[in-house]
Amino acid sequence: MLLHHVLGLTLHFAPVCIYRKFAAISCVGYLCEFSTPFVNARWMLKEAGGGTGTRLYLCNGLAIVFSFFLFRIVGGLGYLYQIFYLVPKLAPPSLSDLGLLGHIMPLGVLTFYALNLFWMSKILSGAYKLLAKPPNTKRAREEPYPIKAAAE
Repeated sequence: MLLHHVLGLTLHFAPVCIYRKFAAISCVGYLCEFSTPFVNARWMLKEAGGGTGTRLYLCNGLAIVFSFFLFRIVGGLGYLYQIFYLVPKLAPPSLSDLGLLGHIMPLGVLTFYALNLFWMSKILSGAYKLLAKPPNTKRAREEPYPIKAAAE
């Protein structure tokens, strides 16, 4: 988590606030954070919301899967496209105008995307375990919806 925040500060704060360039690319990068409230809500629901067996917890998990994939994986491809294709070909300021940071930034962007791919694999693995779990036949006969309602 520390690496994630150091990358975020370096890749967004320095180019925009210090060098006053690449604000649009930074905004696309910040869209990746759209999934963060769902990740935080997961912990809160687990600790204070009645555990992991509620429908609200399941819906939040689905929101994590879809938002993480849409904003961090698909959106991240757009971010990579901007950094590695659009900036070198079309943008008047180049990354080299940022000095040492401009040479480090592509590596940081790739590291950030690799971290997102790693966490997406973990999220998909957890979703698969939940959805592929064979139902307990005795429990399934007694209770047609094994996930508790959020109000319980």
